Amino acid sequence: VLVTTPQRLSTVDVLKGVDMLRELGVPMISLVENMAHFTDDTGRTHLPFGGSQLEAVRRHAGLRESDTFRLPIEPQVVAESWRRDHAQHGEGVP
Repeated sequence: VLVTTPQRLSTVDVLKGVDMLRELGVPMISLVENMAHFTDDTGRTHLPFGGSQLEAVRRHAGLRESDTFRLPIEPQVVAESWRRDHAQHGEGVP
């Protein structure tokens, strides 16, 4: 199972991993894009790390579309990260 995020560096790393696994003859059965998006209280979807690279990685790995999954970010995780970042910079935390 391959796991990536929408961030460019993660995509580059997983593409290299696909090449290595292919050389070693290790089967790849699924691809997961973690932290792909979150939905706020109004129902709007946000892509905090940019657009998905899932399709490009899926094609490179030779996986079927049905073998790929996008996992959302839990809003509580986003809020806690925001609070932590603001607190570390001495800013007020709501």
